[in-house]
Amino acid sequence: MDDFSSTALFNLIAVELRKQGLDVSINAQFEGKTSGSAKRELLAVAIAKLGQSAVLRIGQGIRNIPFHPVLAVLKKPVIRLTCYNAGSDSRVTTTVIIG
Repeated sequence: MDDFSSTALFNLIAVELRKQGLDVSINAQFEGKTSGSAKRELLAVAIAKLGQSAVLRIGQGIRNIPFHPVLAVLKKPVIRLTCYNAGSDSRVTTTVIIG
């Protein structure tokens, strides 16, 4: 499977969308991979039925998830830095995960 998503991430999204009132089932297998298209379809349905803000509210559940190696990075602070070259329009953006 070339196009995949973590099942743990899919389930986090599904749990949080269910809290918002979307009728969605959670994958019983909490380990491994699920198709990337399944995650995209879930998010598309959520946006269509609940609006774009529903996707942003998914992040509120991150602090309540049990430890999972794939999801642990979501709990770490992220700093995004953009450096502009003086006298030009070019820039370099990097993301730094603290911890």
